[in-house]
Amino acid sequence: MLRYKGYHGTGAVQAGQIEKHHFKVNLTRTPIDHKPRKVYWLGSGVYFFENDPDQARNFAQLFHETPIVLECTIDISEDKIFDVTDPESEAVIDFEAAREILLAQAINRKLNIKMTVESLDQKVFDDICIREGYEAVRAYTYTPFGRAREAKAKSIVPNGIEICVRNRNLITERIRMEEW
Repeated sequence: MLRYKGYHGTGAVQAGQIEKHHFKVNLTRTPIDHKPRKVYWLGSGVYFFENDPDQARNFAQLFHETPIVLECTIDISEDKIFDVTDPESEAVIDFEAAREILLAQAINRKLNIKMTVESLDQKVFDDICIREGYEAVRAYTYTPFGRAREAKAKSIVPNGIEICVRNRNLITERIRMEEW
């Protein structure tokens, strides 16, 4: 069993709902030729910054008047997490193969594929998780803050590790951090 400490940035109202009712996990799947309503790099689920409350706080401040950070414990069996933090791992090889298959299917069906890298990755992660029964995805990511966000900058250099949890039962503890 693996145990991760994740930090979820949200607003005060939402934090109260999470504390009362737990997280809501939306596992919406979008066809390859449709743009998703919201784009999440690691697919559908609840997002956490691993071991980084500051990233969660910065994220919450972007969207909420009263930002709150929830410190959560995520317990997961090693065979239920799709971890792409090692570029030489089997998971990364599987991801690249799944992306090629998805793109080949779209091209063969002559689908009009107008999507960002983020939305393509989202579809690939969702497909892999559904097909293989993964309940979480773990990856290095880049989340822009400050001037980088204002400029809509993107980067290939990660500034953290995120965990996308698809099964809320993996989140075994939820603690509201002190407000700052």
